[in-house]
Amino acid sequence: METRSEPYDPFVAGLLAAGSLVVLAALLVPLRSWLGNTNIALVLVVGIVAAAAVGGRAAGVAGSVAAALAYGFFHTVPHYELHIDARVDRITTVLLLVVGILSGEIVVRVQRARAVAGAREQELVRLRRAAHLSASTNAAQLIPLLEEEIATALGLWYCRFEPGPLRAEMPHLTR
Repeated sequence: METRSEPYDPFVAGLLAAGSLVVLAALLVPLRSWLGNTNIALVLVVGIVAAAAVGGRAAGVAGSVAAALAYGFFHTVPHYELHIDARVDRITTVLLLVVGILSGEIVVRVQRARAVAGAREQELVRLRRAAHLSASTNAAQLIPLLEEEIATALGLWYCRFEPGPLRAEMPHLTR
């Protein structure tokens, strides 16, 4: 499975998230009296988290700013002004911003953790392959294969084994 560190261009993702959340807030205006401000804010939170999950940190932050402004403009008293009278609605607006920032950061950290896990998985595959090769081939065949594995693991162009002079008898591992 292939993972991407940045799903989309951050600027485009931010614009799409902001635009879609403003449209969502506008579409919820006819339902304002039936849903109530709390449920409207929760619908916007779902939109913010979805934008962050798809578009990353930039989309989460841009979406939360747009959702907070749209919530203040469309759903708080006085309506259709960027002024909020009620303390509860001001708190809700700030929480919309916080949710976007946190969800964007969580998405970035999950993407990084996936990348690290993928790299570790490849290291384990190489280690298993090297162990299998050492058990099934002789030294003359094993050395070039292990040189290739080490070069791949370290990102080298070339790797070469040079035996040095042995000063004493070396211990041998047995099964």
